[in-house]
Amino acid sequence: MNIPMKLVVIMVGCFLYGCYSPTYLSEAELQRYVRDADHGLRQKKQANELQITLQYRPTDLLVAQELNGSTSSAKVDSLRQKYGQYAYFVLSLSADKQDALYRSANYARFSEQLQTLAFRMGKYTQLVTSEEDTIPVSDFVFPRLYGYGSSTDVLFAFAREELAEDAWVQFDLQEFGMGTGSQKFRFRTEDWKKTPQIQFH
Repeated sequence: MNIPMKLVVIMVGCFLYGCYSPTYLSEAELQRYVRDADHGLRQKKQANELQITLQYRPTDLLVAQELNGSTSSAKVDSLRQKYGQYAYFVLSLSADKQDALYRSANYARFSEQLQTLAFRMGKYTQLVTSEEDTIPVSDFVFPRLYGYGSSTDVLFAFAREELAEDAWVQFDLQEFGMGTGSQKFRFRTEDWKKTPQIQFH
């Protein structure tokens, strides 16, 4: 069988440079893996001066955060079971590399945006699947950093069992008062299914 030279080059390149996903990484390596656009877990959009980033957050990064240095196998397994029921996405908003929430000089507007981020984001966000199912937000968290962060971040959780058989999911964001407009971010399910775990032990 004659294999085309171009295919041979691609195969060799994949072997040498990694067209596969490793099974385990360190916490820092997993963070870099997610940020690498080639892995399909992070997308960016621009709305005027506002930069909007949506990133899939693997279960093990949440586990590592709660472990706080502990490497107990029982604790790791318990936390993976706890967090593994959901698929997580982090929405980040920045303006000039600063927390977008704090760009407003109008206190009434700032207060309204803060209330929305803290209590109402479930009304403005949903997942739509390749099978045309709509998945509502199960929960969301807005960690307030009082302007000391480089972006306004919101963590969203969606029931994972409703997404398992879909080819892709689309994160729909409606305008909620910060100038994002309506945005759509589509992710292939296989990309997050092959995300490596953290080697805790």
